[in-house]
Amino acid sequence: MKAKSLLFAIVAFLFLCVSSSYAANVYGPFWITKCNVLPDNDYASVYINDDYPIPSRSDTYHYLVTVYPNESILIPESNYGIQSFGLNYAHDPTQLSVFVLKSATDDTVDTNWKITFNALSSFGPFGVFVYNGDTTGKYRKNPLRIYIGSEIPLTYTDFYVPNESMYMFACHIAGFKDMGDGITEITSAKFALPFPTLIELSFFNAKPGNKSVTLNWATEVEIDNAGFNIYRADVEDGIYVKINDSLISAKGSSMEGALYTFIDKTVKNRRVYYYKLEDVDLDGISTIHGPVSAMPRYLYGILK
Repeated sequence: MKAKSLLFAIVAFLFLCVSSSYAANVYGPFWITKCNVLPDNDYASVYINDDYPIPSRSDTYHYLVTVYPNESILIPESNYGIQSFGLNYAHDPTQLSVFVLKSATDDTVDTNWKITFNALSSFGPFGVFVYNGDTTGKYRKNPLRIYIGSEIPLTYTDFYVPNESMYMFACHIAGFKDMGDGITEITSAKFALPFPTLIELSFFNAKPGNKSVTLNWATEVEIDNAGFNIYRADVEDGIYVKINDSLISAKGSSMEGALYTFIDKTVKNRRVYYYKLEDVDLDGISTIHGPVSAMPRYLYGILK
């Protein structure tokens, strides 16, 4: 299991709220945690608004991506802000209309920022890449607001995809207080959000009953998950045998997890049983979790 900050990293780190201006769905925060010169931390957050119309634009679909540097970690000094940012798109990014907006309160286009597609970065190529065209850092952004328009239907999951290096987002932040070791000065660095692994498991436990064991588990996020299998053994390091008749179908998604319950009624009281949980993805690749154990007893039926 991973910390909440990585989830969403990664993924666990997602919530849904309503914008009073446009009644839009806002997804985030997605925490950018990796750095090319500093240890992992929550360096910046990304939010995706799925309905952000701008009066000067006639796009049928209009998204807003907002990136906030974490000022409690990257403490601002002169020329502080985001110098560049990359994100991915599930289809052809050249079909999108992409602009950087001037400020948090100004929705006009900032022509000092450049847009390129399928560009290389320190964290691999990104389908959409925006960058400050001024090398002095004069037009760095805090926050960085990116308008994305399209005539092709969009969903937030179109941007929830990894590049070939398995990163979702990347950015260059500069102008923060020196975080070096006294010898090497670090006031500028590059950061990225790794794409979460296939399954983020919140918990997996076994609850004993009268001639039964109830297995409960929950996921934070599921990516290309086909479903689950349950395996049981009489000793912890023994041979585990699958006890579910068919694959337990996945209920979660790449944006949210799900709760699961499986009841094993083929057990005897006063014996310890060990269980492992297997998740299986759409390509047949599996990961094993556990074991957990439980001892059924007649008493649990009385106290039910």
